[in-house]
Amino acid sequence: MDTDPDPATEPDPDTASSPSRTPSRRRTPSPTATEPAAGSEPEADSESEADTEPGRAPDGWSTSYQDIISRLEARAEELTTTQAEVQRLEQQKQARGESEALKRLHELAGARGAKDPLDRLAALYLLATAYGNIVDGTHDLYRMQVLEDRFALQRIADVMVQRYWAEAAAVFPRVLPVVRDEIGFLPRSPEQVVEAVARARKQLEEGNGRIRVNCVRGEAREVRFLCNLDWQGMRDDPVHQFALRLHLDGRQTADLYQRLYDFGIKLNAPAEWRQRALEGLAAEYLSLGDFGRSTASYTLLAGLLHDAGQVRAVTRKVQDNRAIAESLERSPHRELIREIMVNASHTDHGRVDPVSVGRQIEQFNKEPRYLFRRVGESRMFPESGRWGWGNADIFILVADHPVWQVQAAQFALGTGPRPDPRRAGAIRYAPDSEVAADLDTLLVVDGAARRDVRLAFDVDFAVPADFWSFRGENTPHQADAKGRRPELGFVFGMRNIYAEPEKDPRTQSDVVVRPCRALAVIVGDGGVRLEELVQDGAGNLHAGVAHRGMKFAHKELGRQAADLRAAGSLKAAFEVTGGKVSATINGKAYTFPVPKDHEGFYGLAFAGNGFAELRGLQVRAK
Repeated sequence: MDTDPDPATEPDPDTASSPSRTPSRRRTPSPTATEPAAGSEPEADSESEADTEPGRAPDGWSTSYQDIISRLEARAEELTTTQAEVQRLEQQKQARGESEALKRLHELAGARGAKDPLDRLAALYLLATAYGNIVDGTHDLYRMQVLEDRFALQRIADVMVQRYWAEAAAVFPRVLPVVRDEIGFLPRSPEQVVEAVARARKQLEEGNGRIRVNCVRGEAREVRFLCNLDWQGMRDDPVHQFALRLHLDGRQTADLYQRLYDFGIKLNAPAEWRQRALEGLAAEYLSLGDFGRSTASYTLLAGLLHDAGQVRAVTRKVQDNRAIAESLERSPHRELIREIMVNASHTDHGRVDPVSVGRQIEQFNKEPRYLFRRVGESRMFPESGRWGWGNADIFILVADHPVWQVQAAQFALGTGPRPDPRRAGAIRYAPDSEVAADLDTLLVVDGAARRDVRLAFDVDFAVPADFWSFRGENTPHQADAKGRRPELGFVFGMRNIYAEPEKDPRTQSDVVVRPCRALAVIVGDGGVRLEELVQDGAGNLHAGVAHRGMKFAHKELGRQAADLRAAGSLKAAFEVTGGKVSATINGKAYTFPVPKDHEGFYGLAFAGNGFAELRGLQVRAK
């Protein structure tokens, strides 16, 4: 006869299979327990609370909500950290596949001498798109955009675009010539490269790119090509990056658009496309102050129109050109007004119609102070990172070298006279606040990472008569009341200029895991020193290609005394080669050993109060 087992003798299921395991204590209330009689002591039971320390729960139990919450939070943190690590590893896995695919594309792009160059051109187009993140939107095409220095990737894209344009333009109309978001399939692994190249080649040959708002519609190959040639896209259209990636100044950009128009004529573009292109050319030449070529474009446009109202509208634009040109010719400030027209219509702070500037000529003549204030504003260095056009980084050509602002103290950085919106002969530094002394104004020259480089320039500390604050003040800039002069120098080995922060899995706050680093030879009144700069938090600066203002910790690696206070100007030359960096200041040499690993971007640095004008920039990189 079966009977129920005695609870007192039934083995504990937690210990039955593991005799050596110590049974865990459980607080199990007895259903027959009664309150002890008054004045009597409760019976001591090994399984009761009596053998625990006063105020302490038995093992495995907690009477505190805080203990429970702490354990749950620890578990949540463990899971969050694990999930973040899994996500990071997945990103790295994806990036490895992308990296192998890019390596294969580089091999194809470097295969010169083949009878059919189209596979190489397709590979170049894919490389430009991948590195430059050339997309009509804000999403990332490849994981490497998050894991690597975006600035470095953009400069690789520039080289790919320049190579593609040179070859594609030479064989036009065999392939689409303009690099923009045309390719719909990018390889994520080396196994996908052959398919990606074949599909890209087919699109480039047949003109099967994106159909945009103002594209001429049609099935013919020539008509599809016209959409690629249209340089007047919406604000976020990557076509606006094209001239910048080719490192063209304003005049060269207009010539580029003229060539695209000529390509369209070669394809027998319909009147609709020609009208839109000619109107764009006329506006581009006008923005450069070239009234003759602007008027010539308007004249060609009028010849294509059949509506009287449209012809009258074009006639009014030609009349505006004539009126502005004649007013400029009479003005004693014609060159400064022309400079405002040029720069105000290309500024990244918001474009200004050059015609509206032209209509203020009489006001400028009557009140030159207003003119000089506008000139000061228009010469400020472009801040491409903050205001930006898509993924393009805006530069200024100084002595034919593209120079990008990494960051600058507020209203501290600009240029000398700038008759072309992308070209200047001098860089000017003049912060208008005391806080600038603690901020690092940094620029990158050429955008090429190098190990050995020589860079030279001249510096003048006297404030020129034509200088007005970049902030746009109503009074001319005055020399520093305390007689201070800024420090300046040569930066090299710069890395992680624009590296994305990562989210802390616990706090969800941004954490800099790849800080910007650089070495710099700094020249001040008291001497020359070598410093290591490491990003150490955020800074209240105008962000350029860094996209975020950075504060830097400075570590001095060497110092040599020099009394430069009496020198009103400096002739400076710097050279880093092998394991040393040398600086020659007004004929005297200073040398410092440098770390073995010093390859990176190079450029310029300014800090402190006062005025400095840098000109005569010369670079020789290895």
